[in-house]
Amino acid sequence: LLKGFSHELGQPITNIRYAIQLFYMRQEKEQTTINPEEKELLDGIIVQTSRVGKLLDRFAPVVSSKNKKEYFKVYHEIVAIFEELNMRLSNEGIEYTITGDENVELYGEAIQFSQVFYNLIINSIYAINKQGVRGKIDVSIQVEEDALIICFVDNGTGISGESSKKIFDPFYSTKRKESEEGGEGLGLYIVWNILKIFNGRIYVDPAYMGGAKFVIRIKLEENRNV
Repeated sequence: LLKGFSHELGQPITNIRYAIQLFYMRQEKEQTTINPEEKELLDGIIVQTSRVGKLLDRFAPVVSSKNKKEYFKVYHEIVAIFEELNMRLSNEGIEYTITGDENVELYGEAIQFSQVFYNLIINSIYAINKQGVRGKIDVSIQVEEDALIICFVDNGTGISGESSKKIFDPFYSTKRKESEEGGEGLGLYIVWNILKIFNGRIYVDPAYMGGAKFVIRIKLEENRNV
């Protein structure tokens, strides 16, 4: 459903943006002026179509079929995404630690798995900034019996009991709509869907105080059968 939705909506959005940009190019070439109200309207359409395009991009890790499935080391992928965002984390004054089993492997598309932690980190940056504290993110990786357990903890604003029941619902967000990161309520919904692909699940620890604690649980035997 998501793949079809992204494809069918993406092309018309691209066509609309191209048509307006082509119109502007012709106006510039012919050195003609546009009514200010009409230009404001067209500029608004470009902004809104760009927003829709960014929304569709958020689904890319879920709907993409270009990446091959293979075994990958969980620790390595998590470290890689933190290193990718290291400059931003450093600029925000946020420290992080990644501890635990460095050898456990999962089967699937590594880029999809990385997107889980990209979204979690971005959410943490927002929550930490909102809390106004020196940031800290801790990730622990361990295997209990035949299940991979990953705990992702930050010292941001935390998630209230009411929000913890809805946080993975599509279009539910605690962010301001004008937030740089969007606030569309799709980040954690995509995280939930990606982990479902890996035969895993994610939940918020309601008992954790001093920030937010996400717990990811993936049954290794079921993951190898995806």
